[in-house]
Amino acid sequence: MLFAPVRCINLLRVNLFHLCGQSVKLGLAVMLGSALTMPTLAQNETESNQGISIKSLRQEANSKTQIVTAQDNVQIYYPARQLQARADFAQYFIKEQRMLLSGNVFIKQQGNTLQGERITYTIRDGQFLVTPKEGEVVQSVYNAAPEGKPRQNMTIRSSRQEANSKTQVVVAQDNVQLAYPTQNLRARADRAQFFGKEQKIVLSGSVIALQRGNSIQGETLTYSIKDGRFLALPKSGGTVNSIYVIPNDGTN
Repeated sequence: MLFAPVRCINLLRVNLFHLCGQSVKLGLAVMLGSALTMPTLAQNETESNQGISIKSLRQEANSKTQIVTAQDNVQIYYPARQLQARADFAQYFIKEQRMLLSGNVFIKQQGNTLQGERITYTIRDGQFLVTPKEGEVVQSVYNAAPEGKPRQNMTIRSSRQEANSKTQVVVAQDNVQLAYPTQNLRARADRAQFFGKEQKIVLSGSVIALQRGNSIQGETLTYSIKDGRFLALPKSGGTVNSIYVIPNDGTN
């Protein structure tokens, strides 16, 4: 899954600094009960692997508000959660254990990705909230393969997406488009949920799914990835509509 299990961190204090005009790397200590110290331009590998590393062309931090701000070519590394990110702007709210990234944001974790204009990441509970520029979409790519199988990429595009590392649930809303090439599956809906643990996709709101030339339409559609089973339901009083291709066996 994109989101690794969460380990709670406690960041108590950051010394005031203001660095600009050069590439700056900030290593944030995450040892329980420790205080953040003045950053250096280079850190050893052990220290870097224990915390969040922020690299950018300009950084500021305030010891009173406990807010770190990084601007221009921001790169973030969080080895404990196998997370990498880049953005034009980033703010790290230490008290709230929350990170805000904006401007061409790209996050990669265990081969899966999130792309949008703005991403809020709540460290304590592993929650991501992604929104795009006006008129654009959020795009994410997840490994949807059943456990033990080779990687199978599934791409989701929508106007808004959320993901939670604890529950391993991804929620996409508004103008959802889903593509799962390994299963020859494409779908559109108002809302989609991907349940990583259960290996299940639930689509709702004006759903249409296409697979190998066949199509199915309904108000809700549940797809079990493990066994390839579809369950479609209509609106109250409505019907489910499906069209299936008849294989050409040479008799027609």
